[in-house]
Amino acid sequence: MKYFYQAIVALFLLITNQQANSQEHAADLDAKNGELSADSVKQAIIIDLKVPISLFDVVGLNVDQKSNGYLIRIHCTKQLPDFESWLRPVGDDTWLYITLADAQADIVVLQDFKPTAFVKNIIVFQSATSVQLTFLLKGSINSAELIPAGGSHDILVSVFTPTEEQLAIRKVK
Repeated sequence: MKYFYQAIVALFLLITNQQANSQEHAADLDAKNGELSADSVKQAIIIDLKVPISLFDVVGLNVDQKSNGYLIRIHCTKQLPDFESWLRPVGDDTWLYITLADAQADIVVLQDFKPTAFVKNIIVFQSATSVQLTFLLKGSINSAELIPAGGSHDILVSVFTPTEEQLAIRKVK
């Protein structure tokens, strides 16, 4: 049991990124990330990891350029199954509106998003029942599709931009 306990202590220290002064003091470890204790009566080791809980469902985003457009990843802390988007051309640019139902956004973090060559601006509207993310995108947009990201709670926004050929055809018209 002693070696099992030492292995659990080592694992706990690795997970919580702590260091123990000695094995004797390891049972009394307290940390911002959790607590490790031993129950000699039940012959059990108790690991209580404290996981930080976000008050927000939408906590960030990033934009990546792809060969046929852009991919916007909306970072979410919970599954948001009810969402929609629509596009509105304005002059040479396009507004992309995304509404996420039953979501609370970290507006401060989202408004700190630095504009890119593609995303000129982002405006966040929080209501009691949803959040709307409004992106001013550079240029013309063919379409945008929202997809739940596999393996996480994030939402992927595939933004398809016109090809050079499509742009040339539009100029001729």
